[in-house]
Amino acid sequence: MKVLVIEDDHKIAGSIKKGLEQEGNTVDLAFDGETGLDLATEVNHDVVILDLMLPKMDGIEVSKSLRKENIHTPILMLTARGGLSDKLIGFESGADDYLVKPFAFEELIARVNALTRRPSEIKNSKLIINNLELDINRFEVKLENKNVGLSR
Repeated sequence: MKVLVIEDDHKIAGSIKKGLEQEGNTVDLAFDGETGLDLATEVNHDVVILDLMLPKMDGIEVSKSLRKENIHTPILMLTARGGLSDKLIGFESGADDYLVKPFAFEELIARVNALTRRPSEIKNSKLIINNLELDINRFEVKLENKNVGLSR
């Protein structure tokens, strides 16, 4: 499984990465919201673990942006904010699950596994043939890395 962890605390991010890799996963890390959003839109991941309080762009904006871009990768918000209003805002922004810090790593793994068991629209939304790329989820076609305009 390919996991994107967007977490500004390097120690927490490193621990999550190490644990997920020990479980046999591939992990990409981003330490701010903008970089995380870029990685999430450029690389297909099976799940995104997203902190709420991030530099450059907070987790709520990252989540909203992903959903606006028609990216349906499951999002697990992992944050110190545990109030009901925080959770509701997280879910309304597009998160599929919400886990409050501090957390048990076993619970994080269980939640990630549960999210990836759920059927998604299309797992592999990109079809690439030579210099032609079709992204079904985003309704985009690129020819020689240049967008070809499509209507819906």
